[in-house]
Amino acid sequence: MCSTKVPNERTGKMNSGLISTRHQVDPKKELSRILRTDAAVKGIERKANSEKYLTLWPKAVLEALDEAIKENRWQSALKIFHLLRKQHWYEPRCKTYTKLFKVLGNCKQPDQASLLFEVMLFEGLKPTIDVYTSLIAVYGKSELLDKAFSTLEYMKSVSDCKPDVFTFTVLISCCCKLGRFDLVKSIVLEMSYLGVGCSTVTYNTIIDGYGKAGMFEEMENVLADMIEDGDSLPDVFTLNSIIGSYGNGGNTRKMESWYSRFQLMGVQPDITTFNILILSFGKAGMYKKMSSVMDFMEKRFFSLTTVTYNIVIETFGKAGRIDKMDDIFRKMKYQGVKPNSITYCSLVNAYSKAGLVGKIDSILRQIVNSDVALDTPFFNCIINAYGQAGDLATMKELYIQMEERKCKPDKITFATMIKTYTAHGIFDAVQELEKQMISTGWDSCLESKLNSKLSWILSQRQGVTVSIITTTQNVAKIKTSLSSSSLFPTINIVEVKFPSQQAGLPEGCESVDMLASMGDLVKFFDAANSLEEQVEKAMEEMVQPRPSCIIGDMSLPFTSRLAKKLKIPKLLFHGFSCFSLMCIQVVRQSGILKVIESNDEYFELPSLPDRVEFTKPQVSVLQPVEGNMKESTAKIMEADNDSYGVIVNSFEELEVDYARDYRKARAGKVWCVGPVSLCNKLGLDKAKRGDKASIGQDQCLQWLDSQETGSVLYVCLGSLCNLPLAQLKELGLGLEESNKPFIWVIREWGQHGDLAKWMQQSGFEERIKDRGLVIKVVQILKAGLKIGVEKSSMKYGKEEEIGVMVSRESVRKAVDELMGDSEEAEDRRRKAKELSELANKALEEGGSSDSNITLLIQDIMEQSQNQI
Repeated sequence: MCSTKVPNERTGKMNSGLISTRHQVDPKKELSRILRTDAAVKGIERKANSEKYLTLWPKAVLEALDEAIKENRWQSALKIFHLLRKQHWYEPRCKTYTKLFKVLGNCKQPDQASLLFEVMLFEGLKPTIDVYTSLIAVYGKSELLDKAFSTLEYMKSVSDCKPDVFTFTVLISCCCKLGRFDLVKSIVLEMSYLGVGCSTVTYNTIIDGYGKAGMFEEMENVLADMIEDGDSLPDVFTLNSIIGSYGNGGNTRKMESWYSRFQLMGVQPDITTFNILILSFGKAGMYKKMSSVMDFMEKRFFSLTTVTYNIVIETFGKAGRIDKMDDIFRKMKYQGVKPNSITYCSLVNAYSKAGLVGKIDSILRQIVNSDVALDTPFFNCIINAYGQAGDLATMKELYIQMEERKCKPDKITFATMIKTYTAHGIFDAVQELEKQMISTGWDSCLESKLNSKLSWILSQRQGVTVSIITTTQNVAKIKTSLSSSSLFPTINIVEVKFPSQQAGLPEGCESVDMLASMGDLVKFFDAANSLEEQVEKAMEEMVQPRPSCIIGDMSLPFTSRLAKKLKIPKLLFHGFSCFSLMCIQVVRQSGILKVIESNDEYFELPSLPDRVEFTKPQVSVLQPVEGNMKESTAKIMEADNDSYGVIVNSFEELEVDYARDYRKARAGKVWCVGPVSLCNKLGLDKAKRGDKASIGQDQCLQWLDSQETGSVLYVCLGSLCNLPLAQLKELGLGLEESNKPFIWVIREWGQHGDLAKWMQQSGFEERIKDRGLVIKVVQILKAGLKIGVEKSSMKYGKEEEIGVMVSRESVRKAVDELMGDSEEAEDRRRKAKELSELANKALEEGGSSDSNITLLIQDIMEQSQNQI
């Protein structure tokens, strides 16, 4: 039986002032802090929201503005600036605008920057080089390179405002961070043409960019150019970029070699240099060399800083060398170096991993008697530690202390606590936290990919850590999808850069459904598989815990090579059924398409449990591929054969015979774990999953409520099916002639405007308004189980290529076969309802999919043990 009461074990701890904000402090010091911070800064921010305060002291307002800019609080900064402009003593200055552009760039607010620029021009100010450079930085940091370059071009046309070396360096920095090294080269060439020489900072920016991208040969070439230049000599920042790049890549030999070569150049190291060496040796497990660097620093009279000690403490902590970590921490305090929240996080994480809860208590007692500034990451760390230890009372009290310390809980806080309460069956606490999560703004949710839902399912199992490696454009979708899940698991998300433009694709095109044409599929495939180096690097950095397997899409064959290199299993995840997979396998293995000549006659696929017939055009996608896709298809098939097993988004009860046969064909390594879309049954999640629809949720629900139960047909052709306008017209007219209520979901695409125009001008929209609802994207429907219409003559997917047009009459007949009053139609609907119920049961505890997930994890664990 599940308890709904929070346990009170260790309850006395918090009452003694574990992290109490009520401990004694110097009253004069506290009064000074309040006067300086609250009165001079926050007081101004409060007044910025009012129309009353039109006369204020200049110093107070300007200090508040500087404070907001320094802390990257762009909204507060703009409010204070608005208040500043109302003061009678206000004078417009380009310097003020430059500072504001800086904070807007840091916070990636290009629209606000554009508006602010208009305000500046309205005030009669003439933009300076610094203003234009700051504006370029805003656009560049916001990944709007087109706007950044257009601003640069406009800047060149303005008299007395030509871009200087700093302007070009800022733009180069933005391009490097986005991996656009092709643009970096063009900028350097333009600088040369304009007679603007590269400074040491410019060279260092390019070197650092290449180094962080792992492009070591290019990095060394730029260093050679820098040395040859003669006017811009390498400095300590150059040294740190070079050795940091090799050190971060695990090449400590190269790192040491370059360190020595820079010494010969006369470039002396600084404290950052030594910290880089210590960190790199620590990551490589070279603890003796790490200690030697620390000894050398002390001999050369370099004082070990908080950062230095933090690196060493974290290194020993991750390695499980608790005694050595404690020795370093004691030395840190003995030397008078002040620990910070990062220090304590490293200690707590190490103690938690080792199960030393008593030592975590000791850390908290030290913090009470110190003036360490605690932040949200620290509280997340300590809450997680006590949650893992099962001390829920302390975990809850720490959460309360966050508010007292003015630390705002974030999604990690909620994730940790909800997962802990769920594991202990305390579901009323889970519901309460979900409400708080929504009230604090962590409830946003977009359409999630099946892979993120699979990750969610796996992460619910005890001891399983999931890392999703994905591209920039997909990160937000996955994060927001996972953030609203009712059990809110902590899942690691690793971001890699997708080379859209280098592959000849539009910027930001990072998924197949964003392709303008299927003709770009080869470009997309090549771009996706160029991520191999980034993914490999990301996985090599996953040390605690080490990856046990790779679950990848079939379009990423490089994951098979990577799995072999890391000596771990590679699993394919398929979003379609075992029936489809068996049909594909039979077609390819039997070679039946080679002997079928007619395009019109049906032929039977051999060796299947049922009689299944197709025409040749219906399976044209399985015919031998020629042209650009031939090589790509061969790689996909090879990777498929090399995969250890397959995870299928289906459930056993839906296709018993086909699941059995496909498992036999894959040597038993098939796990049906679906439907993964049902993994989160929170109404909030389903309501907010997806892009913004053309109508509101309430309007759609109201319309559904006006129809008879079970009478509405849902029509959606998926995200990859782009039908010609003529076919969409036939589909619409067929739905109209069926005389059945329907919801028709249409994906946003190039001809949508023409379709909307046809609907209005032909009267279609008016004729179906009482029994039809047309929506651009699905937003609110609760999908149970998707099933097709048996023996339907509707053939979607390759109409333009094979010259087939499904008529409105065929559509009408197909709808009648499913939604009509005949005995067969009723039988189909009854079967669909039964399968929907079975789909839900499959994911419940003890269901077929739930059991398969357990078997999958056990299998992977056995493979991991065999590698030890």
